[in-house]
Amino acid sequence: MDALLLHGLGGGPADMDSLAQGLATSGVACHAPCLPGHGAGWEDFVHSHWSQWSAAAHEAYAALAGQSPEPPLLAGYSLGGLLALDTLCWAREKGLPAPRCLPSRTSGRTGLALAACLESLAPACGDLLPAQRGRPGDRALAGA
Repeated sequence: MDALLLHGLGGGPADMDSLAQGLATSGVACHAPCLPGHGAGWEDFVHSHWSQWSAAAHEAYAALAGQSPEPPLLAGYSLGGLLALDTLCWAREKGLPAPRCLPSRTSGRTGLALAACLESLAPACGDLLPAQRGRPGDRALAGA
């Protein structure tokens, strides 16, 4: 089985090493591409944008999905989590197999933005985004 691991904004593939090592112990081959504009310096970073990052994520997912009859795992951290959600919906539109799981890690304002956009993504992704109950200690958003 393969996994596509997407790093966060300003980060790089090494940010996904601990997850990759954990998955590798279960026999999962991990692929953590460096998103456009990352890892090469400030000049490249400030000129990179969402369309480049999402295209790179889509291309990497399509390549992995075409290598095996099993759909790949898909995970991301922060920006990578948003790219993972985007890639999930894109794969569905393109008729590619849906990823086997979609863990993502966000925090702070990114986490709030992710929570806010899940409702709008739900119709496009249908049953791919299962409903989840809150956990003890979760904080309710004002007005929710």
